[in-house]
Amino acid sequence: NTFLFIESHIFEQCNKLRSITLPAQLKVISESAFLNCHKLECICYYGLNEPIVSSNAFIGCEKLKTIYTYLT
Repeated sequence: NTFLFIESHIFEQCNKLRSITLPAQLKVISESAFLNCHKLECICYYGLNEPIVSSNAFIGCEKLKTIYTYLT
């Protein structure tokens, strides 16, 4: 199996990002991965186990209100 992780600062200040779908293989969302993504509103996750999420992965994402988890 391939395990995926989202690196630190990978989407930092990505102001066009409004939603994102995370794959089932995702295991880790690193620190500040989505730092200051001001327009991010929704995250969808498809998988059996929720990934490990750094406590500051979503700092500055003021519009983030919805996280959908779909167990597959």
